[in-house]
Amino acid sequence: MQSKSSKQQKIYNGKYIKLSKIGGGSFGQVYLVKDIKTNNEYAMKKFYLDNLGNGGAVKQFEILSKFDHENIHKVLDMFIAPNKNQYLITPYYPNNLYNYVTKKLPEKIIKQIILQVINAAKYLHSLKYIHRDIKPDNILISNEGKIILTDFDLCRLESKGKDDPLTRTAVTLYYRAPEIFFGDSYYTNKIDIWSIGCVFAELVIGQPLFKGSNELSTLSKIIQIIGCPNEDNWPGVSELPNYLPFGGGEFQLGKMLENGGLSKEGIEIVTNMLMLDPKKRPTCEELLENEYFKKDIASVDELKKIMELK
Repeated sequence: MQSKSSKQQKIYNGKYIKLSKIGGGSFGQVYLVKDIKTNNEYAMKKFYLDNLGNGGAVKQFEILSKFDHENIHKVLDMFIAPNKNQYLITPYYPNNLYNYVTKKLPEKIIKQIILQVINAAKYLHSLKYIHRDIKPDNILISNEGKIILTDFDLCRLESKGKDDPLTRTAVTLYYRAPEIFFGDSYYTNKIDIWSIGCVFAELVIGQPLFKGSNELSTLSKIIQIIGCPNEDNWPGVSELPNYLPFGGGEFQLGKMLENGGLSKEGIEIVTNMLMLDPKKRPTCEELLENEYFKKDIASVDELKKIMELK
């Protein structure tokens, strides 16, 4: 009689066997799998059956198949099992930016990381897509030192106008732009710029910048650090459906970044990315044209070495 441990492993789609669980979130679980014919390892995302309103693996496969960029996670395979479970196969990268947040990386390394994230966002925005969930967990690092933007569960096309509102259930709380908190249903790709600014600041100070336990406390953190949104610094904000006038708040961001060791030029970049008024935030193109990203920046080889990628 065969022992339980020696039973044949389940084979997915006739070619993959599961090795271990490597992650998960609101939309599904991610596993490390191996191709039984080639022995190559991949990441396999299993989507929750009760949370397919966003389109699941089918939608992600459709979206990712349109993209071709070195900093965007590629899709390799998609299949639906007989029990209706949906699966997505992508390249496997063992390194995740979240694991480096507390490492106090040199500014030139942080600059190289953010540069590549901006390049990924620029590509998406050029195709009229908004990622809507940029955060350290969704930024992978290849063994060659390439930054890979992943997890497109919330990615969608920009709003086409009044008849095409966008959902407010976008972007993880710490990285969510203020216009979403205030109920703007027609936000733009500037929410991605805000998120990248949050990631930039987090790498500098070693923890999330706006670490709240719920929407109100997170918004309060934004006001405490950036300042109070009003008609003077954000024309039209009072017309947003969920706007509430807040008191107090002053600009503390610069001092926090300075204490984290960021240069004057770096502080200016992050400050611009985290402008309360989305119209005042720079585009990806404007950021890439800034002299800050053209000098004193680590090479990809330096990034690979200092992060001890294997």
